[in-house]
Amino acid sequence: MPDPSRTLYVTCPAYAAESPRRRAEALRRADAFARSAGLTAVASPLLDIHPGVNRWLDPELRLQDLRTALRHPFIWAFRGGYGSVHLLPGLARLARNRRRGPVLIGYSDLTCLHAAWWTRGWPSWYGTLPEPGEADSWRIGSLDRLRSGRELAWTERSVASGRVLRPGAARGRLFAGCLSVLQALAGTRFQPDLRGTVLALEDVDEKPYRWDRALVQMDGAGMLKGVRALLVGSAGGEEHPDYAGPDAADIVADWADRLRIPALAGLPFGHGEDAAVLPLGAETSLVADGKGPAWSLSVTP
Repeated sequence: MPDPSRTLYVTCPAYAAESPRRRAEALRRADAFARSAGLTAVASPLLDIHPGVNRWLDPELRLQDLRTALRHPFIWAFRGGYGSVHLLPGLARLARNRRRGPVLIGYSDLTCLHAAWWTRGWPSWYGTLPEPGEADSWRIGSLDRLRSGRELAWTERSVASGRVLRPGAARGRLFAGCLSVLQALAGTRFQPDLRGTVLALEDVDEKPYRWDRALVQMDGAGMLKGVRALLVGSAGGEEHPDYAGPDAADIVADWADRLRIPALAGLPFGHGEDAAVLPLGAETSLVADGKGPAWSLSVTP
């Protein structure tokens, strides 16, 4: 029997495993990470139910599985996709009177669960686990640093794609998430309080005007009040050949000007192929030079 205090529970609060092959792939990744961290991977029985491609299981089944997951110190949601939002009302009941929750690992649609964890002061990591045998990468490097409690530090020399959108300096707790999922929480009782945060945003297949639309809604709901800096990770999406407007980074630069806060873009987190795992709640500081390309970002777990 695995030590219950040293387990990583693999579950699917969003899309289910569409096939036995997909289940096996997920468990190989979980096992590789668990061994490196001194943990034992435990598979949810929901991984044995295969409803087809891009489908989710009954919300009550997923909620009951989340109840089981909360008994483990680490939870990895092996897929995003869609469906986590169904669990928020039930999670509020499950979490009542629970002072500390497990570390949640996941990204994309899991943003809504990260928001729930954030509201309760529970630890969570935005990102996913590496493939077994994956070469040195942002994902592996960031996970190694998270496990050992070491600082994650980036500069214009280590991240060539990074660029300053608006200069300045800021410090705050890190919140990272998928923009369109955060937008869906705006104005609801599940909206997270982001005051005092360095807000790291990313998305996939969202056109620039949708970035602006999402930020307009979030601002109207008060979600951007007190945010101290903006970071942009992956922001890819296919453009219409006739589109000649701003890109997502331009949109965020405009919002940084409105909010009078510094902003950086082109950072390696989110839906990108090699994406770092970011610890929500970590003390984060950034300095962006107003006279050149120099910038620095540090995240201390």
